[in-house]
Amino acid sequence: MTLSNPTSMFGLHMATIRDRVTKETHPMRIIMEANPDFSQENIPLQGGRSPFPWATAPGYAEASLSLTIAQYDLNILKYLQGYGAATYSENASGDATGNVTAVINEVGTSAVNATTGVASVQVKSGANPVFGDYILEVTGADTVDIYLNNNLDGVTFQTDDMKITSSALTVPGTGGTIEIPGVNLEIVGGSGTIAMTTGDKLSFSVRPVNTYNFELAGGASDEVKPEFELFIFTEKLPGGMYRALHVPRVIANGVSPSMEAKGWAQLESELMVQYDSALDYAWKFRSIGR
Repeated sequence: MTLSNPTSMFGLHMATIRDRVTKETHPMRIIMEANPDFSQENIPLQGGRSPFPWATAPGYAEASLSLTIAQYDLNILKYLQGYGAATYSENASGDATGNVTAVINEVGTSAVNATTGVASVQVKSGANPVFGDYILEVTGADTVDIYLNNNLDGVTFQTDDMKITSSALTVPGTGGTIEIPGVNLEIVGGSGTIAMTTGDKLSFSVRPVNTYNFELAGGASDEVKPEFELFIFTEKLPGGMYRALHVPRVIANGVSPSMEAKGWAQLESELMVQYDSALDYAWKFRSIGR
């Protein structure tokens, strides 16, 4: 009789999140590492002359699992970070003409005014607006400068404080419009005579033309971290060998997105592994073939 082949496993194929209530599943395909720590401490009984324990009893398990992935799907982030009813939004069809948020007064109160200030900002007809978060600063009763927080689309900064207008723009009254040069946006003036206060500022954000977008706010007051099931699969080996880990009850501690120059962004999350009384286990390893 010869020795059987040892049971081994190789690589990491994917992991799958499954909602414990709805049973919806979400794949994590770009997964770099999955490192469980199910070790359990032993508590020794020590005392007297003996250098060795008189007895040992089992203590608590570490009960943790760390994931490193390079996939930022909303349905993954919702489970790893948590979410609330008002903390995320998803637009599956995107913005066919781009999107500009409502203008908001940030400093002072005169910049946003449907009569004597800026009524709104809109996308220039037929154009693709430039992505980013904008600040409009009042420089005179009816003049403004514009600032943008990035130059991903090649916008030229005129000053070190990221101003994109080479000269102040005059906001027209009676509902007129004026283009913001280089970003395919237009300022819509108030219905009356423009009379703003120098130094006041407003903000707005812009999405360019796209076919999909989402937002998720972390750390919100209504954020809830849901429990979920986790399946982790190693690579399939020749001869029909499968290896899989099932963790029926986990809850994530949140996400830590990391970014580096000239590198793919990775996301790390620590999970707490919990006991499932219905299944009577906290984790199960499955091995098929050897």
